[in-house]
Amino acid sequence: MSGNIKTVDIVIPTRNEEERLAICLDALIAARKRLREESTEAPQIAFIVADAGSSDETVVVAAQRDAMVIEGLPMSRGDQLAHGVAAGEGDIVLMLHADCRIHVDGLCQLVEAFASRPALQWGILGGRFDRRTFKMKFLEFLNRWRFLLAGIAFGDQGMFSRRAYLAARGGVPDIPLMEDVELSLRLRGGGRRLHLGPLLEVSARRWDSNPFFRSSGRVIRICLDYVVRRRLGGNIHAIAARMYREYYGRDPTTPGT
Repeated sequence: MSGNIKTVDIVIPTRNEEERLAICLDALIAARKRLREESTEAPQIAFIVADAGSSDETVVVAAQRDAMVIEGLPMSRGDQLAHGVAAGEGDIVLMLHADCRIHVDGLCQLVEAFASRPALQWGILGGRFDRRTFKMKFLEFLNRWRFLLAGIAFGDQGMFSRRAYLAARGGVPDIPLMEDVELSLRLRGGGRRLHLGPLLEVSARRWDSNPFFRSSGRVIRICLDYVVRRRLGGNIHAIAARMYREYYGRDPTTPGT
């Protein structure tokens, strides 16, 4: 089943995610158990939690579930992912958000995909939102076809890559916003990609604070803005910092929730 895949690192950036991280890691533990039941040669699965100064019990929750914890990181998902990836040695790297829940067969399907497709280099697990409204289903549709047609993934879709390929394409960008888009642009320029899912249940909480169409339109706008400015030769760190200030209303170095 595992082919030449011996180890898989699962990197999760966190900040004050004690409740959702527990659910996320418990689902991963169940998926790891299923993987071991399916194959006597199942790869080793390591959990790496990259934390940006949580003030709740996030770090405790991670340690209780046998995760490696990296503390004191900048409050930047790009930095957190970059540090988390660097801390591991797995043949495959899977990057997840803390507010997702993997399907119990998710790791089996991930490992099988690489074992049966030698040319596969990267892809996404894909996800469904935990609210099954028309708006959320429509967003799932857009997310799926953005990846299939343009090769651009968002972080909540569960991005994965062979470690060697990820390193060869420049690694995870240490930027405070648009790290998933930048990473997609780096990865899509080379090897074969695959949409496996949907294998994740994803929280719809980020869409609760503002009207749906205003929020989705804003995300589309800044994503396109980033791609255009990048193509015109702009510095990705400067572009991401400006967009972070626009999106969150504060500087990336300013503590927040």
